[in-house]
Amino acid sequence: MNFAPLSPIRKHLEAGRFQEALSLVRKALKTNREDPTAWVYLAQSLEQIPRFKAYAPLAYERAWILDPRANWIAENCSHLPPLALTKAPPWLADLFGVPRVSVTCAMIARNEEQSIRQTLEAAKPAVDEMIVVDTGSNDKTPSIAKDMGACVYSYPWKDNFSAARNFAMEKVRTDWVFWIDADEILDPKDIVVPRLVAGIFDYKNPPVLLRVVLSNNLGADTSDNYDVSRLFPTRFGLKFWGRIHEQIGPPDGDFYATAYDHPLVRIRLHHNGYHPALIAKKLERNIRVLRLAIQDDPNDVVSWGFLGRELYLQGELSQAVDALYQAEHLAQNVATYGRLPEIQSYLVDALTRLGRLDEAMTVSHRAVESSSLFPPGWYNYGKVRLMMAWQLSESARRAFLTAREKAPLYDGIITYDPQIPRWMSLVALADTAKLQGDWTAAVRLYEQARREQAPDQAVDVPLEHIKNQLSELQHLFTEGE
Repeated sequence: MNFAPLSPIRKHLEAGRFQEALSLVRKALKTNREDPTAWVYLAQSLEQIPRFKAYAPLAYERAWILDPRANWIAENCSHLPPLALTKAPPWLADLFGVPRVSVTCAMIARNEEQSIRQTLEAAKPAVDEMIVVDTGSNDKTPSIAKDMGACVYSYPWKDNFSAARNFAMEKVRTDWVFWIDADEILDPKDIVVPRLVAGIFDYKNPPVLLRVVLSNNLGADTSDNYDVSRLFPTRFGLKFWGRIHEQIGPPDGDFYATAYDHPLVRIRLHHNGYHPALIAKKLERNIRVLRLAIQDDPNDVVSWGFLGRELYLQGELSQAVDALYQAEHLAQNVATYGRLPEIQSYLVDALTRLGRLDEAMTVSHRAVESSSLFPPGWYNYGKVRLMMAWQLSESARRAFLTAREKAPLYDGIITYDPQIPRWMSLVALADTAKLQGDWTAAVRLYEQARREQAPDQAVDVPLEHIKNQLSELQHLFTEGE
C-alpha cells in the first residue's frame, strides 16, 4: 500500500511547529485515511495543542486499528483521557468520519455446541446480521445459533471448506462479510472495528481483503497469527478456492487470476482450535483433505505447501520435505503465490532436523535471495551455518586428536614438523574447545601446551582473552544481582 510522504510533518513536529504539522497532516489524511503513521502524527499534533489535546487518544486509537502490531500506541496514549467526537470541530469530525456500510458475520460449523454461543454473542454487536451454515451437526449447534439470532442453513459436507463457504456467500446480503470460525471469540475492545475498517476501505477498487489478528491458544502460551484474511466486500463476487486452508480470490479464472492487497487491521480473534489437546485430530483431517485436493489438481501449489506444513507439524519430516520441495518447485511458475518464504522456512528446518545440512544450506540460500526481508529466512540461514560450524569444529577436534595418535605410528620417509603431535595439536585442540564454549577444557589444554614448550604468543594471548571475558562475565553477574 502506497502512502504519501510524511517527512515534512515529522520535521515540523520535531521542531515544535505543531500548528504547521497539523495543517499538513490534515491534508494527508484527506487523501489517504488508512495510513497509520499519518494518524500518529495527527495524535502528536493534537496532543501539543491545548484546545485539541483531548482528541489525541481517538487519533492514536485509529492508528492502532490500522497498525495492530504497534502496541506502543496504546501505551503512548494511556495517560490521555478519552473524549467522544460529539463536540469536536467540524474539520476534525470529518477526518474521523467513515461511510456507513453493513457487515454480515458468516461461519460454517459442525458440532460446535460448546463454543458457538459465546462466538456469536461476541460477534453480534459488531455486525448487522449473522449467517451460520451447518455442515451436518448431530448436537445442538443449529438450535443454539438460531437462539442467538443467526440465520441457519444446512449444507452437506463434501470434504470441501470452500464449497460450504461459497454456499454461505450466496446468502449474504450486506456490503461486507466478516468470516469467523465457531471456536473464535472477537475481542470486546474491537466491537466497533469491523464496520469501521469496512467503511474506511470500502472505496477500494480492486477490493482489499482485510487480515485480522488471530490469537491462538497453544495451552501454556498464545501465538498471534497475522496472515488470515477474513473481512472483504461482497459486491465484487469474491469466492473461496481450495478444499481446505481455503483462500479468497476472484469469482472467475482461478485463485491466481487476480492479485489483491491484504491490509492488516486490529480485529483480534481469540482462537482455541490449536490447543494441544485438539491439534492431532485436526492435523489428521487436514492431511487427508489436502491429499484429496492434490488428487484433484497435482499442480496445486497451495495444497502442496500446506500439506508439507501439516506433515512437518505431525512429525513426518521425510514426507514433509518431499511435499515442501514440490511446493517450492511449483511456486516458481506462480508469481502471485505469497507463501514461498514460509514453505522454505519449514523446508530448511525439516532438512536440518533430518541432518541433511548441505540441502538445508542450499535451500536457506535460495530463501534469503528470494525473500530478503523475511526475518525467519535469515534466522534459518544463520542456524544452518552455525550447526555446520559446530559439526566442522567437532570434526576438527577429532582430526587434531588423530594427528597426536598417529604420530608414534608413522614411519614414512617424509619429514614433518615434530611439534604437530606436541604443542601445536594441543593449542589447536584448545582453540577448538574455546570455539565450542568449553573454556575449562581450553585453559587446561593451553596450560598443557605450555608444558610442551609452546611459544608464549600461542598460549598467553588466548589465555588472557579468556581471563578478560571471565572478568567481564563476573561483572555482569554482579550487576544482575
